[in-house]
Amino acid sequence: MTTYEINQLIVCDNPDWGTWPITSNRDFTDVLAREKMEIYVAEDVTIKVRSKFLPAYKCFADAGYAPFAGPGAPAPRSSYPTIDNTKVPPAQVLDNLRADLEKYGEGCSVIYWDHAVNCWPQVAEAIPSLFNLAILPFADDCPGSSDVKTFPVAQYFDALFHQMRIWDFDTGATVEDKYREINPDMKFYWKAQNESGTLLRELDELYFDLQEKIRKTLENVYPPPVDLVFIGASWSWCGSKFWRGRFCEALNHADWSGLLTQFYGQDMRDGFLGGDHRNCYDIAQKYSQSLCGVNPQVSSIFNGRLIDLWATGVIQIIHDPHGELAGAGFEDGTHYVGFDGTTADLRAKVIELKADPPRCADIMANAYNAVVRHQNDRTTDSVYAQLYADFMPQILGGR
Repeated sequence: MTTYEINQLIVCDNPDWGTWPITSNRDFTDVLAREKMEIYVAEDVTIKVRSKFLPAYKCFADAGYAPFAGPGAPAPRSSYPTIDNTKVPPAQVLDNLRADLEKYGEGCSVIYWDHAVNCWPQVAEAIPSLFNLAILPFADDCPGSSDVKTFPVAQYFDALFHQMRIWDFDTGATVEDKYREINPDMKFYWKAQNESGTLLRELDELYFDLQEKIRKTLENVYPPPVDLVFIGASWSWCGSKFWRGRFCEALNHADWSGLLTQFYGQDMRDGFLGGDHRNCYDIAQKYSQSLCGVNPQVSSIFNGRLIDLWATGVIQIIHDPHGELAGAGFEDGTHYVGFDGTTADLRAKVIELKADPPRCADIMANAYNAVVRHQNDRTTDSVYAQLYADFMPQILGGR
């Protein structure tokens, strides 16, 4: 087996660093000194990737921006601040970032620019001259997001690691087709998202037993108290642009008499779950107590909630007009229940399921087994192993 070693620069943001803009700490010394080693295996090749980090907001802090304020400074959040790479910052910020790429990317043949955070075209255009391989990864993508985040710089990247298949849910346009329009030479690597954060660990702390939930559902001795649950955001900021926004509005105001329904999150009827919809403990607890869940997508159905619901024995009721699930080996009626996208049909499907415990138990078991196989067959590491292996001649020999 042949072994390769490559050096990689990761441009990203991490609130756990405790640096600007999450806090007023402008000292990035510890972050810049960090390294991580990952080992990937693809067929008969072993690839050792040694990575170091460049904080994506260092260029703002070095330009003298005040913490939490000032033109272009993002608002503090617990995850990625809003990314808009069409809003070009002052020249000093751009100069700082270009200089950082050259300084901290020295000796690195690969750049991995996570979610294109602060990746402006005026800086990204230098990537091909500095690195042999440029990887652009993101978890989700859709109109209104990619237009301002990734599209402006996609032409400067060689590989796209993405976790959504459909880019525009209303039209059915795929992620890969949209990026081919911008960069015909880009190669694509897809992996469905994993469960949210620490969800599985939180289920362990709750002593949750999926098999017990299935058994009790089958025997109809302990039906979950919540008939239908939704945890997420309505994406109301985009108004009626997306089906998700329209559907969530209908979800909030539909007639659910005779059913116990709970809808949590931004702009949802019952507010935030536990005060923060990102709290995996509260999510795990609520899903463990629920029979059915609806997964209204803004773009692709492949997202964290897809795995969350199946891992917790929640029967997914999904509107899938573009056949994403069928294409991935999941069958309507066996692994999930399809509906026509209206709250009236959703309500009817929940009532049917609630009246048929054996069917519910079968779907819970089938779905969980199928998603475990799916995740095991296509792990994140296996996809990245293939990516690095495919580009190894370019990594070693240059463009």
